[in-house]
Amino acid sequence: MDFFNIIGLENTKITDGSYMFYQNYSLRTIPSLPTTLTNANKMFYNCENMTGTLPDYSNFPNLTNVTDMFYGTQITKEDNPSWPASAW
Repeated sequence: MDFFNIIGLENTKITDGSYMFYQNYSLRTIPSLPTTLTNANKMFYNCENMTGTLPDYSNFPNLTNVTDMFYGTQITKEDNPSWPASAW
């Protein structure tokens, strides 16, 4: 089991996740994200081994900054059409 899946971020009150997992090459799957998240700027930037499908963007009503959130990952805009283009 992946360490980041154990954390259970969905139960936290994190609002600023910018650079949280920046260039973390051991991260393989996206952790569950808190709905309180507002800033995810470069949160998973260059986590090149990370794959998966994201929950619908509408599940995160407070999330306003997703600039380069998934840049350099294997998660694609095509597989996650509800997410803004700026996330890639």
